[in-house]
Amino acid sequence: MVLLDYSYKGADGEGTTQFDNELFWAKHDDRLRKQLEQIITTQELQTYQEGLTALARKSVAFATTKEDNYSRKGNSRFGGLPDLPAHIPYPSFKDYQGNEKGMQFIAQINCTDIAHLQDYLPRTGILYFFIEDQEDTDAKVIYYDGDLSALQSAGQLDITEDYIYDQHGIYTPYKVIADKYASLPSFYNARDYYAHSWPELEALEEEDDATDALKQALEPDFKAIHSINSYVFKQHDTPEKEAVHAFKGKPEDWMVLLKVGSDSQPGFCFWDAGEIYFVIHKVIWRRKTFQKSIADWKAADQSGIIAKGQQMICCPFAIK
Repeated sequence: MVLLDYSYKGADGEGTTQFDNELFWAKHDDRLRKQLEQIITTQELQTYQEGLTALARKSVAFATTKEDNYSRKGNSRFGGLPDLPAHIPYPSFKDYQGNEKGMQFIAQINCTDIAHLQDYLPRTGILYFFIEDQEDTDAKVIYYDGDLSALQSAGQLDITEDYIYDQHGIYTPYKVIADKYASLPSFYNARDYYAHSWPELEALEEEDDATDALKQALEPDFKAIHSINSYVFKQHDTPEKEAVHAFKGKPEDWMVLLKVGSDSQPGFCFWDAGEIYFVIHKVIWRRKTFQKSIADWKAADQSGIIAKGQQMICCPFAIK
């Protein structure tokens, strides 16, 4: 970054605008900050309070609840099939034999349903997440901000198991609940986040029980298996640094748009009970217009496996 130009040019190559970075941090949310301070005091971690408070992200957690029968169009959903507008075709690609195959649907997030939990995503519309398969890291994200009555119910889609390229086919659809929480990294290997500003947090690398208890206490009434703007545990690098390697910019200017963990209800099992995640530049949400579909891309690490069965999927939005 000293020798080369690492400035982020924007997904459209036309530069970026300013964004309010305070929106992404728990310390600027009264409820989350007070909860964090109380738990730090209860667990006698006051020595690390400054660093922990600075690192805590204002995240949104999701948990699958009961199977979705597609009775409501446009609700937040993990697994199954999406409720796409009629004019947007189901994402597909050509396999190595030249056959058209469908991408694997992971989730749709109704932005209106979670607008009260965060301030950095669009207030309306739906985000759809797809991957090619678990052996490759090609991904597609679609953002639709039109009339929800124009959506075609997933139950009406003519998509079969054989059409989906990935061997897991179509996951079981599940409804979700959501809540905000303060997300902290796993200190076992997260020095990139604190080494320069809060070196005292290095002591927490040897305090697994204390840090695990702290993070569990910060979660909502359910386990945050899936989340937005959260930390991702990795053996090497961070999702934000991987995005910088691929698209430049600064790590702190990138966010985890969605982390999806292994979940027995829809049937998610990414390698060795790992996670997949999508990364986006924070400046995107300052734009008032969004292109309806986001171009696919290949991740910087073409092996597909980063660590512990985790895959790197990073998708900068192509914007007008």
